[in-house]
Amino acid sequence: MTVDGQVGRTSLTHFHINGKLYVSANIPTILTPNGDNPRDCILYCGNPLLAPAAGVIWVSSNAKLFETVNLANLGSLLPLDDCLVNIDDLAGTLQMQLSATEALQLLQNGFNSSGGILATIYRPKTGSISLTFSQDGQSVSGSVNIVAVDILNRNVTYSATITGTRS
Repeated sequence: MTVDGQVGRTSLTHFHINGKLYVSANIPTILTPNGDNPRDCILYCGNPLLAPAAGVIWVSSNAKLFETVNLANLGSLLPLDDCLVNIDDLAGTLQMQLSATEALQLLQNGFNSSGGILATIYRPKTGSISLTFSQDGQSVSGSVNIVAVDILNRNVTYSATITGTRS
């Protein structure tokens, strides 16, 4: 899958990176006031901690998905929910909205606006991922629009389009 977009605070940096999208059946959660999601979803491109670069992102609706896609050790994470997920199977759409009440709960969620040793991992605070799947489920397109806040309480935006095929 390809993620193409811009990231930054005042001057935006363009990026074009490859990543993966994984959609799973519902993962039952604990201590989540917004209830379980009908599906759970993770988008991951690179590694914001170990290999920071502009556009690198990890964002998941449930912490357990980091284990499912081998980004965390099995059994190491609680099934915490960070998003509201709405689906329309007839239209083939999935909308993942960061929950204002749960935002920042998943410490693994984050993105970079630049690379190098001084790169910051920005934690998503608000935003959404919108996906549309082909009728046969073999391809997907969509958008990512996320806002984080830096240590000086300034907005850092991540805006991208997603396209890809099932592998």
